[in-house]
Amino acid sequence: MPRRNTREDHKLTDSTTLLYGRYILDNGRWNQKRRAQIGFLAWVIPMVACIAWMLGNQTIYRKMDKLPKYDWTDKGWANAYLPFVRVF
Repeated sequence: MPRRNTREDHKLTDSTTLLYGRYILDNGRWNQKRRAQIGFLAWVIPMVACIAWMLGNQTIYRKMDKLPKYDWTDKGWANAYLPFVRVF
């Protein structure tokens, strides 16, 4: 039976989106230009970090003799997945 999408699946992404909107984009203490700059950096810096993390993992995988097959229950699974939870 396929897994249904529920509201609980999106708690982490919904909360980070609300924090981003509430404390950066809707912050009344900063002018619009400053909010745009901080909002842009709050999105770009984690994205660049995730790309660097992904490239680092790619170099590790390319050096392996036998490529691993990761399942969500395996040890190395979070290494590829967790940095992107923060971004999306």
